[in-house]
Amino acid sequence: RPEYFHDFIKKEIHDPLLKDNTLKKDDVRQPEEYMNMIQGKGLGYAKTTTEEMALVHQVAQQTGVLLDPVYSGKALYAFIEYVKSNPEPFRGKNVLFWHTGGALGLYDKAGQIEAGLPQPQVSPLNVSPQSPPIKKLKV
Repeated sequence: RPEYFHDFIKKEIHDPLLKDNTLKKDDVRQPEEYMNMIQGKGLGYAKTTTEEMALVHQVAQQTGVLLDPVYSGKALYAFIEYVKSNPEPFRGKNVLFWHTGGALGLYDKAGQIEAGLPQPQVSPLNVSPQSPPIKKLKV
């Protein structure tokens, strides 16, 4: 429900700024005017599509940012699909996608995530008493 989030913004941000006269009522735009909610639950809680998982992999490989497939990955996938189907409001504008974390959602999907990752190109680090000393790097 978008109304829940709009009301939350009003209560937690607008009202305190108006109360202490940081802003005047005429200076405040309503959240409905600048905040657009997009439904992104997909198939439902913890049910990830192949396309959503592919996006999680792509973002991780190209940016190093880990999106969990339960929340953030699903939300970004829905947002990208929305923008592709409705590009005009976004053309020439900067857009913020707020990634709020969700790392715990990675655990349940570890098998799916691992299956999409490239195979390591280096051998594991072998550390034992017989290993040669690690060389210091010059920085």
